[in-house]
Amino acid sequence: MAVVAAVGLGLTGCSDPGTPSDTLPTAASTSAEPTLEPLGPADFPVPPEAREQTEDGAVAAAKYYLELSFRTTQTLDTTWLQRLSQDCENCAADVTSYDQDRAAGTRYEGGDATVAAFLDESIDGGAVSVGVAVQRAAFRAVGPDGQVLVGRDVAAQQLSGGLTLSWDPIQDAWLTTSLYLERSQ
Repeated sequence: MAVVAAVGLGLTGCSDPGTPSDTLPTAASTSAEPTLEPLGPADFPVPPEAREQTEDGAVAAAKYYLELSFRTTQTLDTTWLQRLSQDCENCAADVTSYDQDRAAGTRYEGGDATVAAFLDESIDGGAVSVGVAVQRAAFRAVGPDGQVLVGRDVAAQQLSGGLTLSWDPIQDAWLTTSLYLERSQ
């Protein structure tokens, strides 16, 4: 009987016409979307679309990861390359190379890149394969003495390849698990 009485009280409260509110709730009070922790360098954060657990989000994340890798030549800070990859051999090799260059006092000149990415396929287990095409400007690695390092004066190039990404629910982000790039013919 107590249950019926409680339900009855709840219904009578709803039927009271009362005075309507003159204001609407604010956007902050009605927003159900959680705020994501920022990822990426302060001047080049991971874009919101790359933080969506969708195929389009994976494509945006793959494009971002490659752009981040090319931008890393300016700072040689590999923190975000490491944080946004997992068990990726070529990613780890890039990080090691950048870390060695930083320790040696090497700097890079040029090398801007334009990255196009497209969905290749969804893979069982939530992974996604993304194809990429890259147009990279000429670049060179310069030693601390200002001399171009032997074999590290690279002409403009077109690259193609792909990345495999897996969703990380802890960071709410796609992580690169494999990366492959080669010169296009």
